[in-house]
Amino acid sequence: MSSNLRVGIGYSTQGNSYGAGMAAASEAVKTSGSPMLTFVFTTDSYDQEAVCQGVKKIVKNSKLVGFCAGGLIVGDSVIRHGVGVLTVSGQELQVATSLRGGLHKDPFGVGCQVGEDLLASGIRKGTVFLFPDAFVGGVSEALRGLYSTMGADFKYVGGGAGDNLRFFHTSQFTELGIKDRALAAALIDGMAVRTAIGHGWRPQGEPLIVTEALGKRVFEIDGKPAFEAYSNRLRGIPEGQFAEYGMRHPLGFPDVQANYLIRDPIAVNPDKSIDFVAEVPEGAVGYVMTADLPELVETAGRVAAKALQGIRPQFLLTFDCISRYLLMAETFKEELRAIKSTARTEVPTLGVLTFGEIGSFEEVPFFHNKTVAVVAAGSEANAADEVWWPDVTNLESAELSVLYEISSINFDDPKVGLNDLIKEAFRRAVRFFGLPYYAVFTGPEGNRQLITSWGFRTAEELRKHMDEHGPNQFRFPLGKKGELGLLFIEKGSPLEERERRLYTIFARQLEKALLTRKEIEERQRIQRLLYEIQTQHRAIVEQPLVGSYILSEDGMLHVNEALARMFGYQPAELLKKTDLLESIHPDDRSMVATQLQRCLAGVSESVHYTFRGLRKDGSVTYCEVFGRRISLGGKSAIAGVVLNISKRIILEEQLRKSQNMELLGQMAAAVAHDYANFMTTIMSNIEVALLKLDEDAAVRKYLETAFRTCISAAELSRKLLLFGRQGSQSSMKRRPLDLKQVIEEVAELMDSLLGKNISLSTNIDRNLSP
Repeated sequence: MSSNLRVGIGYSTQGNSYGAGMAAASEAVKTSGSPMLTFVFTTDSYDQEAVCQGVKKIVKNSKLVGFCAGGLIVGDSVIRHGVGVLTVSGQELQVATSLRGGLHKDPFGVGCQVGEDLLASGIRKGTVFLFPDAFVGGVSEALRGLYSTMGADFKYVGGGAGDNLRFFHTSQFTELGIKDRALAAALIDGMAVRTAIGHGWRPQGEPLIVTEALGKRVFEIDGKPAFEAYSNRLRGIPEGQFAEYGMRHPLGFPDVQANYLIRDPIAVNPDKSIDFVAEVPEGAVGYVMTADLPELVETAGRVAAKALQGIRPQFLLTFDCISRYLLMAETFKEELRAIKSTARTEVPTLGVLTFGEIGSFEEVPFFHNKTVAVVAAGSEANAADEVWWPDVTNLESAELSVLYEISSINFDDPKVGLNDLIKEAFRRAVRFFGLPYYAVFTGPEGNRQLITSWGFRTAEELRKHMDEHGPNQFRFPLGKKGELGLLFIEKGSPLEERERRLYTIFARQLEKALLTRKEIEERQRIQRLLYEIQTQHRAIVEQPLVGSYILSEDGMLHVNEALARMFGYQPAELLKKTDLLESIHPDDRSMVATQLQRCLAGVSESVHYTFRGLRKDGSVTYCEVFGRRISLGGKSAIAGVVLNISKRIILEEQLRKSQNMELLGQMAAAVAHDYANFMTTIMSNIEVALLKLDEDAAVRKYLETAFRTCISAAELSRKLLLFGRQGSQSSMKRRPLDLKQVIEEVAELMDSLLGKNISLSTNIDRNLSP
């Protein structure tokens, strides 16, 4: 680590925002020189933009990170109106910052983005300082996103931004600007850093279960309205005194080492739900907590002592919950003195009153309430083993609480995919086991799929850890010989037998879930197969043109909808018919009865016939029947299908008519051909006769009439011949007929045929169209 680390601290209570920023920064850089990283802490009475501009005027190009807090801690005093600045410089320091807004919309995504920003600097170890807007929900989720992205190779510490308990507006900032509802972060490497966190609260009474919660709001505890259950634990809360009771009695949720994650209740809603400062996990087992003020003071001193172990400090940073300050009142100064007294008096110290604290009991960071977090940084660190005394020593109660949570994890929700259930279970496991690394695989060895992991930045990093074997690792093959998958857990220190036992219990629960889900999936597979078979059966039996039936001597036993529709009935109506022959044409009933009786009697093994059926409305339908004799309940029966062949019968009739027309056309063509030959001979002879007659011969007009008649006859024979050869597809053209001409021609012909004793007269309308 760098031996030339220099630190400066300054603060100002000036009323002018820009001036206060400049004054505090100027005081700090007197000691540190030109800084690499500048911490800026303000209170809400200032123009935050002006404060930052004043600080940046002094620190120049330094990286900067900070937020608006509930107050500054300087020595053993709290300043509720001021600006504090801590500057750090050193040749070996590496620094990166990030500021991302939208924490209220996508906290996990914001955490991931901040992690990616910091990793983009190329720094792969060090300490991450985090300052989120504590008034929005999802700070814990943002912390998960950050850790999921950056992994376990970093320390994480910080505090939530707020105002002077107005719960209205916060500010987070870096050298890039100022935002609210955001997460500001700084990553620094090149100096030794140790962090510690604690609170001094202890459980009282029996455990409780959060049976319904969403985000920061708890609706039910132990199956009762949250306020009712909480009040009963405290033997009743007088009207108007919830704030006081909530301040003195937060809820605590233990891990396996009896470290309690504190959640601070702040408001009761009309539906008796309770709002907390931070998210409360549904299904968690916790306790109503209590503390004596001396215990809180003592714990603060122990937290500082842990942070200082193995390090030669050059500055201390303290993030102390504002609710501790309000609860302890004047005693809070004793807490600050306890922290300060653990370090040399000349060590620069600066702190802030925060709205929630970020830190790790062991290796994994969480968002806490009513705690104190201490950061000790220096230029030299020893490798001495850490010594830490948990806030409480009742491991049995904590372990029982964790065991209950393990047993209550629900892997069986059919509405949620197994992978999602596993991920949610391990979200809880991180809290009560404090797991810095884990990975869950499903499937047999050689074909395993990663479902979820934690603490590994890349797949390559995960493989590297799994290739190693050591006392700090836990591997549990899921199922016989691991055919269901593998659970891998790793911590930074050797695992105790107690830890391995608890991990095994958790793994067994996971294994049971995988077996159950495998059975469910197998049942679902069988159900899908049965459904497919049923669908195929329905496709065969219920298709529109194919009716199916089963009948015996007692009557019809089964008909499908297609058969019923064929006769215009519902299936139930056909089954109720006592005389099936009623639905058969009278002319076909004898034949049908004989066919069925022969088959039922065993004379024939099958039936095949056609008949005319009578529909419900009396219309006729044509049917073709296929059937085979079967044994049903020890009696003979016939099972088969009925085809509606009405369309086929109609098509066959049309075909017969078409064939008759074709035959008739062929005959007409033959006659027309012979007739045309006759007409040709007659016309030739008439033409010869006309040539030999004088122009005034009396017989000429008769021969001319006969010739014209032969021409008409020849045209008619030509048309007959054309129709006979081409049928209805003939190319004969239609043309208008001159009725007047036809009448005159016919009259002239008839006049020569009728003789002298009969006269023919015609009266043709002059307006008759030609």
